[in-house]
Amino acid sequence: MNYLLIIICRSLAISELKKRRGMNENNAIIYVFFDYKSQRTQTAVDIAMSLLKQLISPRDDIDRQIESYHVKGERPNMAACKQLLTFYAKKRHSIYAIFDGLDEYNKSANETSELFGLFTHLQAIRCHLLLSSRPNFFSEFRNKLNEIQSLDIRAEESDLENYIVARIKQVQEGRRNRNKKFESQCLQLATRVDGM
Repeated sequence: MNYLLIIICRSLAISELKKRRGMNENNAIIYVFFDYKSQRTQTAVDIAMSLLKQLISPRDDIDRQIESYHVKGERPNMAACKQLLTFYAKKRHSIYAIFDGLDEYNKSANETSELFGLFTHLQAIRCHLLLSSRPNFFSEFRNKLNEIQSLDIRAEESDLENYIVARIKQVQEGRRNRNKKFESQCLQLATRVDGM
């Protein structure tokens, strides 16, 4: 799947949620899309700050604590971020927090623990969480969150074959060169992938 298609799917999911939940100034959708290229810059505190920025409405007064950090050129720690998230969450009737691509998150034990501490805090302040990940990553953390429901969505071998064949055709049409060996290797690769 190319990057543009992933962005479109994410945007469609958020648009659908807004439509179904009747989003207005009393409700909020906040989200983080993890990217393996940004693992070093996507720390738990960075994620909390991003969520906070999304949660603050243009109509909200900016808390003095935030102004203080800005004036001093300092970054808040996780405790301060959680406190501020709680403050601004109280101004909303419902909050939906979407985290896509958790398997691409920085996997150091300390960062992962801090991130799941953030998830637990979000649950405690009545945020509805939607987490997506490859099964091998998410299964490690199912017990760390309260009241979790999971839905396993697995790609079928035919899904991968169709995608790879379509990409091969695009490349071949561009070069006008059919390479059966390459196509065969790609199809073999698709049969070896276990649900991604």
